[in-house]
Amino acid sequence: MDSKRAALFGSAATQTSNKNNKNNNNNNNNKNQAVGKSNRSRPPPPATATHAAATGAATTKSLPYAATNNSPTMNSTSTVNKPATGVSKWKVDLAASDKVAKMNEAENLRKKGKDAIRGGLFSASDPHSASVYYRQAATLYKACGEPKLEMLLRLSIAELPIGEKACATEYELAGELALRVRDFGVEKSSYYYQNAALLHADVGDYFRAANATRKAGEVYIDIESKEAMTGYESKCLEFLERYISLLVPMVLNPRRDNASVLKSDGIEDVLVAESKLVTKAYTAKNILEVVKKFIDMGEYSSALYAVGAAIFLMEHGGNTTSQTLHLSYLYETVLLLAMGDPISANSCMMGHFQQTSYLRSKECELEEDLVRAIDSCSADGLQLCKENRTMLHIDGSVAMLINKLQVYGAVKKESVVNEDEEDIDDLFNAADDAYQELNDVMADLDDFDLT
Repeated sequence: MDSKRAALFGSAATQTSNKNNKNNNNNNNNKNQAVGKSNRSRPPPPATATHAAATGAATTKSLPYAATNNSPTMNSTSTVNKPATGVSKWKVDLAASDKVAKMNEAENLRKKGKDAIRGGLFSASDPHSASVYYRQAATLYKACGEPKLEMLLRLSIAELPIGEKACATEYELAGELALRVRDFGVEKSSYYYQNAALLHADVGDYFRAANATRKAGEVYIDIESKEAMTGYESKCLEFLERYISLLVPMVLNPRRDNASVLKSDGIEDVLVAESKLVTKAYTAKNILEVVKKFIDMGEYSSALYAVGAAIFLMEHGGNTTSQTLHLSYLYETVLLLAMGDPISANSCMMGHFQQTSYLRSKECELEEDLVRAIDSCSADGLQLCKENRTMLHIDGSVAMLINKLQVYGAVKKESVVNEDEEDIDDLFNAADDAYQELNDVMADLDDFDLT
């Protein structure tokens, strides 16, 4: 891990401490003299793991303190915007003088942090104090709308010997910011998330390690098409499948042979695997969220591998509801039918019938109707299944997959073609036709006898 950290950006940077505000009753002359003394506002709440925040209207109650008119760093004409991605939930448009003051304050804090690391003649190196200075500076850079400087500071904190958990948190923040910085992008973001996962795993926190690994894979998914970016398909699948294996080791997963990219997670002993099984609340639901992503990408085998992990977790003490388990049973059979294997689907359904509570559920009824319709090659029966009221309670990705089921054969993966690429192909085809026509004319002229 030390060698990996040494390869990251290690430039030291710092952050500012707050200075107290002037009284609200000061006259304009006192306010003009106070220009250059900026005040650090209360930092906004931490951002979520998504790398593309949805835009929406903001109310005064929903804004952090720094974004309200009562903030000492804001004037009445300031506006608040939501950035598309990154850690910063709110981007404040500061006045030029305020931004310069904050940048200078951040630079001073960066220098203090650097001095704390170096130590002095009568003082030892103090990385914890340096990390405090760096975090303050990062908050100021975020307020100034400087994601690159904030990211470099986060990386500097992550390289300090302040504990694996603290370093892992900084790597995750740097991973979110890398998506907003030019010349960094998804590869650097995924790399920082991988470092965070390794640090979490070193201290035995496999839940957080799994979440960081999931983020490392999700950065490669295109938001609009919901498919893996071109050239990153295998990396995306590998990290998402590794996310599943960190929660439920492969040796415990009855569907481990369906993993598309991941062949082994290095755990062969069943007792060791059981000790690493993550049974926290909502873990099974989080796995089903990844199942939907696999289905959207058309990776049905990987989705079946993830469903197997979710079912094992719920059947062996995972904190979940019976409805989530029933949906997982239905998803497993639907994926087998989508892969064109009705025999395995029928055998799988018989195994589900061993759960007495499942026999009375609507999911069981729909599962049985689907298997029977395809076994009997009944197109009408399959159509009735697609119109079943239970479809209203199923996730959209799985419902669309059910609608694609056929009496014969497997569901084919749909290829998404970019319209711009189609236009370019049409231009090339038109050019080829023009060249061919010109060649035909020249051939006719060669054959024409002018004598």
